[in-house]
Amino acid sequence: MAPPRVFLALLFIAPLYVSAFVGVLPASLASLQRGASSSARMMSVPFELPKVPQEEAVVAFDDAVVNQELPTLVYFHAKWCGPCIMQGPVFDQIAEEFDGKAKVVKLDCDNHKFLMNKYRVRGLPYTVLFHDGKVIARHEGHLGYDGQVEFLRKVPGFE
Repeated sequence: MAPPRVFLALLFIAPLYVSAFVGVLPASLASLQRGASSSARMMSVPFELPKVPQEEAVVAFDDAVVNQELPTLVYFHAKWCGPCIMQGPVFDQIAEEFDGKAKVVKLDCDNHKFLMNKYRVRGLPYTVLFHDGKVIARHEGHLGYDGQVEFLRKVPGFE
């Protein structure tokens, strides 16, 4: 087993490699990786909780998630997280395909650490499914499109 120092070094160095890799992607792919929508494709994009003071963020989060009648997927992510970068376009696709049936909210953990603590997020990417103001299910890690759709189906009566 490797000494703990090796694991600590990997913990701090790995995000640098991921961010360096994203920096050399072609412009068309880099914009998708960062969650930007292309002007060529019009779609319903996920709501991104803005970087605002904590009190305003709590109100915005409650309006966007807790006070919704629709099932809401909250996607906790970070710009430096490799699996989060891969998962971003999946949530764009879900927001488009389930527009009017479900809502998708993206939450950058670097901007909203207090919400990470409130919902016990320990690893990224992390998805929390809300319905009628309650947490229905949670998942840590990359699921892909089919996995996220199955995750969404945990809401009773969702088709």
